[in-house]
Amino acid sequence: MKAAKLQERPSVRLLKLAMDAEDHQRHDEAEMLYRRVIKLDRDNFAALLNLSNIYIANRRFDEAEIHLTHLLKITKGEQKQVLNSLATVYQRQEKYHQAEALLNKALALDPHYTFALNNMSACQQLMGHTEQALQFAFQAISSNIKSAHGFNNLGSAYAHLAQFAEATIAFQTAIDLDPNFIEPVINLGSMLAHNKQHVEAIAVYQTALQKIGHHLGDYEGLIRFFMSYSQLAVGQIAEGWKNFEHGFNPLNTKGNARRPKRQFTVPQWTGQPLDDKTVLIWREQGLGDEILFMSCLNDLVPDLSRVIIECDPRMVELFKRSFPAALVRPAAYQPNLNALYADFDYHLPMGSMMKFNRNALPDFARSNPFLRPDPDKQAYHQERVREMTGDRLAIGICWRSGLIDPLRKIHYAELDEFAPLFANKNLAFVNLQYDDCEAELKAAEARYVIQFIRPTIDLKNDLDDLAALIRGLDCVVTAGTAVSMMSGAVGTQTIEFGLSGKWTKLGTDHFPWFPNLEIIDGRREDYGAILTAIADYFAHLPAPANAIP
Repeated sequence: MKAAKLQERPSVRLLKLAMDAEDHQRHDEAEMLYRRVIKLDRDNFAALLNLSNIYIANRRFDEAEIHLTHLLKITKGEQKQVLNSLATVYQRQEKYHQAEALLNKALALDPHYTFALNNMSACQQLMGHTEQALQFAFQAISSNIKSAHGFNNLGSAYAHLAQFAEATIAFQTAIDLDPNFIEPVINLGSMLAHNKQHVEAIAVYQTALQKIGHHLGDYEGLIRFFMSYSQLAVGQIAEGWKNFEHGFNPLNTKGNARRPKRQFTVPQWTGQPLDDKTVLIWREQGLGDEILFMSCLNDLVPDLSRVIIECDPRMVELFKRSFPAALVRPAAYQPNLNALYADFDYHLPMGSMMKFNRNALPDFARSNPFLRPDPDKQAYHQERVREMTGDRLAIGICWRSGLIDPLRKIHYAELDEFAPLFANKNLAFVNLQYDDCEAELKAAEARYVIQFIRPTIDLKNDLDDLAALIRGLDCVVTAGTAVSMMSGAVGTQTIEFGLSGKWTKLGTDHFPWFPNLEIIDGRREDYGAILTAIADYFAHLPAPANAIP
């Protein structure tokens, strides 16, 4: 008697169909089939893992986390694929320390697991640990010399270390290994833009858009946003603002995106007359961006009584004084980024104002200093400064941002590079550097036989006082930081030094936003000559009465 033919279990048959659908890029069908498998077999490893990876690819991270957490439990943390996939979820949720812990467990199971090594490299980069990111990228490449992701991570680490030649080779290698891998193309363009090679960056981005075509998905918005800064930098202003609108793209990482990506139940304002409607203008990105973008509000909305401004809490008093007809309050939203209030009919992020009335250089003729410091505070700070400076010119100085990494560091100066200015005894220097710099100040005071004026305010948080202090100075010499934007916006003569190719110059040889702000730029190795030129400017000013010979 022949043995009866064994019937294939329904869950096994469905799993094969699901995997075949996934192999042929029929992801919706694959998802439906994997869900049917799990309904029949709650602990099916392949279905749970594959479905989770589909969720990850579609940024449905909460759903992926549920299945992967269940898998982690039933496998007792002994499956490297589960650990790696759940780490990917945590990375996308910006839970970097949890991701790192899972990747350490995966690599303990298999030190040569290329996927986990690449994931760890990316995780370390996102945590700001560039040297560790470089190390893990090398390990990934050692485990698989044809790992395009490994070379992409290697390029990212080199770029963040400002080692651009090495980064270029790594990105190009990743592209050569996998011509359809879009991330190294984007990263190459971004690196060129950081290095102020904007024409070359635009060419890379345009090639990417043409190459990937309709299969680009959300990457199209990511590329267009990155390209927007380079377009603005070369004077393609209208095109730049149009592409800038893609800045809330979900693929944008924390350091690059327009943030926060707030959620609203009312539509975004498209510039139509407000009549009896109210629009909320809300803050995004950093303090310098906030000041810069708000420079166009007065000529954008004729009746500011129809405007609510939600800004950085430190800017509330300044904005109330500068936009007295508007309702000004601190940015307010729930943990899920939903609005806290419902007293407006439209909303608009601050950066999106530009596309309405700043699309060509003549439009910037309307850009002028707009921040109104408290006159009493201004008089107070001006008197205190004059007590210490006498007839000398009061020069505020700021030489770097409060956030420094190797890539950002090339934009800023060391305090010793101000030596040509310190030699002018007709100048008095007011410290505007808003991080812990006391040791640097004391060292410079001893070296150059000068004395810095140290304001008795919190330079980082007391912005109403800071604006009043800056308005009473004769000039501010600064790197490209929020201090520069604040000084320009209150109307103080401002000289900013930095790298050539800054996007805010909009392809010109000057700073179109504020006529009182001048940018003197060049290569990083030119900073000594730039600061010497600034010192020469002050040296040729008419000497004040009672000048020190």
